[in-house]
Amino acid sequence: MDVIEATEARYASRALQQDEEEQAVSTASRNLVHPYVLWNKDMRQRLYPNGIIPDLVIIGTSKASCALLKHVYKDKKVFGTVVLPEVSMHGNTAAGSIHDKSCLVYTLDEQGKIMITTCQYNVPAERALAVAKGMLSEICPKHVLVLGSMSSEQMRGGQGDPSQEALLYVLRTAASRSSSRQQLQLPHLPTGTLVSGLPAALMTYCQVHCMSAEAVMTVDMVPSLAALSLQPLAETLAAAVGSVSSLSTPVPGIRLQDVQSAAKDCMTGVASLGVASVYS
Repeated sequence: MDVIEATEARYASRALQQDEEEQAVSTASRNLVHPYVLWNKDMRQRLYPNGIIPDLVIIGTSKASCALLKHVYKDKKVFGTVVLPEVSMHGNTAAGSIHDKSCLVYTLDEQGKIMITTCQYNVPAERALAVAKGMLSEICPKHVLVLGSMSSEQMRGGQGDPSQEALLYVLRTAASRSSSRQQLQLPHLPTGTLVSGLPAALMTYCQVHCMSAEAVMTVDMVPSLAALSLQPLAETLAAAVGSVSSLSTPVPGIRLQDVQSAAKDCMTGVASLGVASVYS
């Protein structure tokens, strides 16, 4: 193998990139199709007569965060659902499961001040922006909290070893950094670290639309350690919910047994869905 062949084997040539772009033309239009958002009409008229303007929207985008949101807030009520036209609902359970292909929207309190979205779709990177627009275009939250995860290969710098402990970092939009809202006490995402997929698309949407938003990213080395991040993630979640001062009735605190149930559910997902599902 000469120098030119060795270079072409390691680095993509312009011709190869052009071929990939031409192959993507046939599916590009489908990636821009927005999902369908279905709301409970009665709840919408009762809670949001002047538009959906919650104080806080929490969006779980990883298996671990969705399992946590499912177990720790059992009194939440279904307010709507986000439907991707290309995803089949076959195999979903009536009672709802961490393994369902779904994206449900809940209200956490009687006033509708806090909304929770658990996105259990495996959203490809090329679809993430359209999905993010569909999830946020009809609402105008005062603050958005995105819960996501990344593999250790995406990390650049930072303190700690993700193979030995749970690592959480926060990424903020400009509006969040300049607001007077109480910020989460987490280290900032190290410079050069890559956030991709749906969390990146949601933060991009919030940044472009001057919305206050924070993304809490957990760093996982192996799938079996994903459950270890649930306890510090639960503490962060409780702090975010507790910062909503407009609630007439405080939201009950997070119980340890519910976090343990979420961890068990998360580990069951690892065994049945495989490695890639933890980082979806």
